Amino acid sequence: MKTKRIVTLLMALLLLFSLAGCGGSESGAGDPADKTTVIFGNTAGEPGNLHPYNSIGVGTSVVNRNIFEYLCQYNGDNELEPRLAESWEVEDDGLTFYLRKGVKFHNGEELKASDVVFSFKEVILNSTGGYAGNLESIDPNGIVALDEYTVYMPLFNKDSNIMPMVAGIQIVNEKAYNELGQDFAYKPVGTGPFMMKEWVTGDHIDLERFDDYWGGTPQIETVRIRTINEVSQAMIELETGGIDVLIQPSGEDVTRVKNGEVEGIVAVTDPNAATRNNNVNFNWLSPYFSNQLVREAVAHCIDRETWAEIISPGTGTPAYSMVAAGVWGYDPELENNYPYEYNIELAKQKLAEAGYPDGFSCIMFTDARAYHQSLCELLENSLGQIGIDMEIQTMELTQQKEIMVTGEGFDLYMLDNIGNASSFLASLWRDSHPRFATTFSTHHHFYTVNDAQGQRYADLMDAIREELDDDKRLELCKELQQVFTEDLVWIPVNTISAYTLVNDRLTGYFTTGGDVYITPETHFE
Repeated sequence: MKTKRIVTLLMALLLLFSLAGCGGSESGAGDPADKTTVIFGNTAGEPGNLHPYNSIGVGTSVVNRNIFEYLCQYNGDNELEPRLAESWEVEDDGLTFYLRKGVKFHNGEELKASDVVFSFKEVILNSTGGYAGNLESIDPNGIVALDEYTVYMPLFNKDSNIMPMVAGIQIVNEKAYNELGQDFAYKPVGTGPFMMKEWVTGDHIDLERFDDYWGGTPQIETVRIRTINEVSQAMIELETGGIDVLIQPSGEDVTRVKNGEVEGIVAVTDPNAATRNNNVNFNWLSPYFSNQLVREAVAHCIDRETWAEIISPGTGTPAYSMVAAGVWGYDPELENNYPYEYNIELAKQKLAEAGYPDGFSCIMFTDARAYHQSLCELLENSLGQIGIDMEIQTMELTQQKEIMVTGEGFDLYMLDNIGNASSFLASLWRDSHPRFATTFSTHHHFYTVNDAQGQRYADLMDAIREELDDDKRLELCKELQQVFTEDLVWIPVNTISAYTLVNDRLTGYFTTGGDVYITPETHFE
């Protein structure tokens, strides 16, 4: 393995020197101050499209975060800051946003209140990316422009979660959206510091500087997002100058960087802004995993304390709750009272009680992310000890989600849930609420076969959303976590702090939850 890495490194170096000989600034050669292209290595998979409301996943967000902007945005201290809205007012029955004047879209149109009205109505009424459920409290028919730069959004009910949800919606230009139609997903038009230039499928997406950006003309001229399927290869390119930013690096490489073993690279994260839970999820239409005893058998096969260090060394910790530690409302008592300890003999007993003393064969879906692959391999080995033969099928995340929603051809799947530290419901609402868990998860299949539990979950989530008293809301959050744990809706395995590895000569970027935003101040020193 070590020899293979050395050979690969030598090949990457030869390629790098070849590019430098051709005078390409993208290689990182020459004076860093003259380097005007930032190159991302995206290991999360190429996006299916770039539609801000109908496509989800890291592959999409790594591109769109520099094209589109929000009304407001959380910073690394988990505080809301103005973006396209200079200020806002929050009342029990409605929200009012006061927009910046003079903001331009990439097509030259000025941002107006009508664009914001259009964006939120489109999300609520027509989106397929799971965002509509997050904004259920907003009455789409009542969203109005009070003047050219003021937007009012009426609320159906009190919603303690509404500002984190509003802060996650990217604003589009109504004219471009309507004129481009389906092409908008491939030629997006936003107000961000960079605009779409070129998409070479399977290789890279290029964004070019938007000279009329309201925050000032960016110093960086081009942002290139390269699709690199192998995390190890991406790390080699980061070390040799082929890329400047590595999205979703391996835990081993993060640890090496944090320990000072890799020269010229820094590890960046804002753990208070976003957290990621790595979960084993069940297909509730599977004849095996709709059985509570089978799910308990699987839960007893997971050695989360040991696995966390294997799956994400240096960046991961054991997970016990439906939300990650650090999210407001997290119940730390679950860490000491988790009911499914690692116990292979007990797992065998549970499986026999379920009617499968000799085990069975099943299929697990996952994408190619390294930490997902590691978890699947550990689970495959552990389940094998109790007679469950698990076949791992790896595919692009977009394809996985398309199949998952049908409920056919698989029994288990690997998927994270990512939450905002300020919002207990940030990911749970669209992933797990019976009314909305249909787009990219199979949790809705749970509710089709578990009506009573589904109603209980819905009632608890509704109560959390509508309760404005923090103490009362905290108790409801703890109750919901206990219910999910008892029923094993999914099995949390480990929590991963979101790290990104960055060339230490790059400065002036904005980070939140491991994401890197290229700003007008971003440059190479």
